[in-house]
Amino acid sequence: MRLNSKLLVLAVLALMSVTGCADNNDVSQVCQPNETQQCECKGAIGIGVSTCSSMGTTWGPCLCNGTSDTLEPDTINGDASCTTSNSNFERGCYEGAVFWYDNCGNKADLIETCQLPEEACEEGQCVVGCSPMDHKGCEGNAVWWYDSCNNKGQLSEACPENTICSGDACVASCTPHAETYCLDNAIYWYDSCGNAETPAEICSDDEFCKGCTIEDGADCNPAPNCVKAFYDGNWELTANPNQKDACGLGNAEYFDQVLNLSLDGQIATGKIQVAGFDVDFTGTLEGKHLVLQGEYTQDDGTSHEELIDVTFTSLTTLEGTHTDKFSILSFPCSLYWKIEGVKK
Repeated sequence: MRLNSKLLVLAVLALMSVTGCADNNDVSQVCQPNETQQCECKGAIGIGVSTCSSMGTTWGPCLCNGTSDTLEPDTINGDASCTTSNSNFERGCYEGAVFWYDNCGNKADLIETCQLPEEACEEGQCVVGCSPMDHKGCEGNAVWWYDSCNNKGQLSEACPENTICSGDACVASCTPHAETYCLDNAIYWYDSCGNAETPAEICSDDEFCKGCTIEDGADCNPAPNCVKAFYDGNWELTANPNQKDACGLGNAEYFDQVLNLSLDGQIATGKIQVAGFDVDFTGTLEGKHLVLQGEYTQDDGTSHEELIDVTFTSLTTLEGTHTDKFSILSFPCSLYWKIEGVKK
């Protein structure tokens, strides 16, 4: 039987047309092309982003911190009831690379690996631009994702009660002005985390901060106060070192001495026994700075000029210099001793 060739061609074209339509109609749209949604990171911590394919046939992988939260899945599942008819149906992104996806949304062959971080995979192409979810940062009291160009992305975490966003994480918040302690001759506020804040009171030049420091802990007593010192009394003076050469005339030694100090306002008087001689001193006190001068003469006629120049470093300590000037056979000599003092 002979068939009309023109009718045969028309029948074949009609069949091809029906088949082609059937292939396209088999692919059901599950999302809007390029639409994004939040997704739970299964292999990482936090919330990621999934992007709908350009054809709307499937959701892409969950990107966590710029990469998928799974290492190497075999497929990215589309419609389970779909019959695969085209393995190179559309291009898509996965793990910073471009892959073919079939008409059912399953990942197929690798097309291209993007050069991170200069490039990022977007809509099935490697493009130069900003990598999403590159790092975290704070805005308000929440942690946000930022891309590699430092553009704010989506929320990573809203900091819960009693925490604040610091750096790139929610940390325990510190209550301000929780305690006061002595610091640098002032009373300072400290927060509940033990961080120094601002001075609550600055002690004057002739006062000391007396009380607890942060090193003493919250259970320490008493509370810090600015107090005026009472310097009157006996102070034990020692030198370090306590021996040195006396201008080539022999070895000199600084024996431990006791300064009996009295104050009348800024007028200071004192007495020290040196080598069996009672030496009377007079001088002044300005703030915490004490200067005393005295002199004595040995039995052999050697005259000594004494100068004590010290600063009170606490209610019970001082430090400074004690200078002894004298001449032997018209040869002048000065000995400078570095001294410390403790109130007895």
